[in-house]
This record gives sequence, C-alpha cells and structure tokens, in this order.
Amino acid sequence: VTFNVRASVLNTSTSKDQVLLVYPNPAHNELHLNVPAYSGVIQCTLFDALGSPVWNASVAYKEVMYLPSLVSGVYSMRLLYEGEQNTQRILIE
Repeated sequence: VTFNVRASVLNTSTSKDQVLLVYPNPAHNELHLNVPAYSGVIQCTLFDALGSPVWNASVAYKEVMYLPSLVSGVYSMRLLYEGEQNTQRILIE
C-alpha cells in the first residue's frame, strides 16, 4: 500500500502543500520515504504505542529506512522539515 498524503492535512505548523510518500504500510524491515517537492534533510522519529522514541535519524528527502530491530506493532512516525511537523501511523509486521 502506498500513501499519497497531503502534508497540509497532517501538518501542525504551516500550510505548505507538499506530497509526502511513506510506503509500504504495513512494512517489514524497511520503509521508503519520498518528499518530491523537497530536497533537504528530514528529521525522522518513530514512537512506539506508549509514545517512547524507538528510532531516530536524519534522512534524505528520498530514502530507504532500514528498521530490522523493531518488533511488530503500530508506530507513529514524526517527520520534521522546513519548519513543518507531519505525523503518520506505521504498522510493522
């Protein structure tokens, strides 16, 4: 499953209208991130169901994130870039 999400729907700080792609969801050991209208570094943090950060990295606007150490479950992914904060739910199987 590929999500085409308008960042302004999930955005908590500004009204920029950018497409944010995070796939596959559900994921196994990797997630693909693509923000076509942006070419900088994105701060990415995954939180477990209790809200504890379990993975954190600075990633490129187009990146494959390898997550082999995560146990199956639902996670929240927070992406920070260009002064925006976007959050998505990610299922790891």
